Amino acid sequence: CDIINMSWGSLFPSKLIEDAIDYAISKGVLPVAAAGNSGAEDYYCPASLAQVFTVGASNSKDEVTYFSTYGEHIDVVAPGEDILSLRAENTDMYAEGGASGMEPYVHIVDDKYYLADGTSMASPCAVGVAAYIFAASPGTSIERVKEIIQESADDVIYPYGGDSLYSPGEDIYSGYGRVNLNSALELLSGRLAK
Repeated sequence: CDIINMSWGSLFPSKLIEDAIDYAISKGVLPVAAAGNSGAEDYYCPASLAQVFTVGASNSKDEVTYFSTYGEHIDVVAPGEDILSLRAENTDMYAEGGASGMEPYVHIVDDKYYLADGTSMASPCAVGVAAYIFAASPGTSIERVKEIIQESADDVIYPYGGDSLYSPGEDIYSGYGRVNLNSALELLSGRLAK
């Protein structure tokens, strides 16, 4: 595989996990992690590891969600609110509280799906952008893929809407901004796969 999605984490660092990630990187794999759903400046493992590409969550208004964990380690944000996901039969992950809190039966769609919230939903969106870049431009380095995603992201200068203007550029709430596949593809050069 070229990319690993890590939609999980812990507040406790792990040398074993860090070693496994370093091993994956040494084999040419891009590790991508969900930032967490604390809505605070927290540093979960593996998301806070410097070698990991870390993704927070945005919503349909192009704002950072209230639950998205933030901090200096955030690279980008991606859609992570009301994302359609499969549901295991007779389960309700929101009955005991998810990223949106305790909302039993609220997020179930047609008995087989959820409208799910969380950075665990956002991280796979960023992984999809990276996978598309790898597929369109085979041989692109891990570092260049990360740079392309960051450089092509749409800057989020109103992370929480309203008048809360943040200076343009990288910030602790949205990193470089919300992922943008079309803009990322425009940054590719050289021989491309069709």
